Amino acid sequence: MLGIIRYRNIVDPSTGPIIRLTSWKNDHNILGEYYDSVAYLHPTLCIPKSTEIYANGAGGGASKFKIVAIQKAISEALERWAFFQLSVDSQAEQRRLGLDVDPTSTGFACNPSLFEFKVRKKAKEEAIERWAVFNWWRNKLPIEIFLMSDDCVEFEIITPFLDIKVFVSARRSLNGTYTYGFSASDRASYRREQAWIEQARNIEALSRTSSNLNPLFIGDKRLLYFSKEIGFKDFLEKLKSSSTIHQIPEKPKILVDSEVKGPWSNYCRVWRTLFEGGETWQHSTDEKIFLF
Repeated sequence: MLGIIRYRNIVDPSTGPIIRLTSWKNDHNILGEYYDSVAYLHPTLCIPKSTEIYANGAGGGASKFKIVAIQKAISEALERWAFFQLSVDSQAEQRRLGLDVDPTSTGFACNPSLFEFKVRKKAKEEAIERWAVFNWWRNKLPIEIFLMSDDCVEFEIITPFLDIKVFVSARRSLNGTYTYGFSASDRASYRREQAWIEQARNIEALSRTSSNLNPLFIGDKRLLYFSKEIGFKDFLEKLKSSSTIHQIPEKPKILVDSEVKGPWSNYCRVWRTLFEGGETWQHSTDEKIFLF
């Protein structure tokens, strides 16, 4: 794989850009055994902390294969480097890449491939995921429910992007908290796998979080709200109301579809895609919006 070649000299404890890699084996009740990996950016490449629940200057990856998990973790860390750099870049560059509209990492993607289409496809799916979840929450997209019980819900959001759908999983953990995962892809098996892995990460993150935490950041606030019984009830109410929607809207206007170039380009390609109609969620301080 090309990532093995392009990432071969990327880890340096002194200068980075990646200063440390960790990997371990996990066991999932559906996926079975898989590998988790975390790649840590050099501190000078990170912006001030923006979360109290997740690692701020690190990327995560998971796969049945250890080398793939490592490459995914490195790619996510480099993607964050690019996003962090843009936060201190010129206003013209920020506008070009839509940070004046949506200052989050929505629609950013990284891939070690030399070919544009791979990273562009990944960025598009990342943008569709956020756009679809937000617009489902606004009762604007239909769904297909696969599983619905007192402690587990699984469904797909139907999007106007041909066969790209968003799989959503919600489960009650053994400790009583509710965790979620969602992923967009044109491959059904892949989007389910990625949603379950994201959900497993949220279980782990919440298990490390103090019950007395009063987070500053809205993403953390939402994650904690929906992890509680009251949040899960809101989630179920939204699920019931959206099950009556059958019309699929037209595709949204593309606001951004551009490569993000910088020193990370020595190792990978970073891309951003952003759609109109999903850009307002991050401006709200409402913790009851299902997007974190």
